[in-house]
Amino acid sequence: MNTPGPHNPTTQTPDVAPTQAGSAAGESTAGNVPAVSVSAAVATFLQSVDAALKTLVAALPRDVPGGAKHPRMLQPTRLRAIPLLAEMLRRHPYLRATIPVEDIDAAMADVRATSGLSMRFALAKGAIDDATRVRQHDAWNACAEIMAVAERKAKTVADVARELAEVQDILALGPRADTAAINAEIARQDVLKAQARLAKAEKRAAAKALLAASTAAQTPPVTPPPAPTGTPDPNAPR
Repeated sequence: MNTPGPHNPTTQTPDVAPTQAGSAAGESTAGNVPAVSVSAAVATFLQSVDAALKTLVAALPRDVPGGAKHPRMLQPTRLRAIPLLAEMLRRHPYLRATIPVEDIDAAMADVRATSGLSMRFALAKGAIDDATRVRQHDAWNACAEIMAVAERKAKTVADVARELAEVQDILALGPRADTAAINAEIARQDVLKAQARLAKAEKRAAAKALLAASTAAQTPPVTPPPAPTGTPDPNAPR
């Protein structure tokens, strides 16, 4: 058995992964181990709110009556004007057309409720995204230690060399491969959009040509006016 170094408990045995050796020594290679498992906390949260979220989503309107799906947020100036107009209607009921002022009040109450909920979800999302990034780095930092040991062992252990090669092939792709795939998809989408625009232009041109031909077929030919007839002017020179 090798004697572990003062700063590297992972060298306790040659064939023990760094995370395993760290656990055996009562330490962890991950730098941000939470007191409560994040995955367990997420599972508990989802179990407690899953039914409530489904009920909430079912109650939320998605479409504007007679309008498009998922409309844009209303302009802030209009939002500021709504309470003033509602109060005007309250003071002058004869201005009411088809919507009672109580419906406006109820709609704005829902706006305040959903806006507050959205802000809370946004704050939660920020914390969740931070936790995702932190734990990604924790996992990779531990794996980086594994790679450092594996690279040394790969010189003498064939199995380690073969398994490490698979990892290195993945890492060799790097972010450039992801960017290339994204750029290829963007280029493909651009081609599809260009083809769609060309098809629309050809369709419009064909429709115009058909309309012109139909109009020409229905328009009677122009007949020149007949030559003027009448009594010759006796004073006209002969």
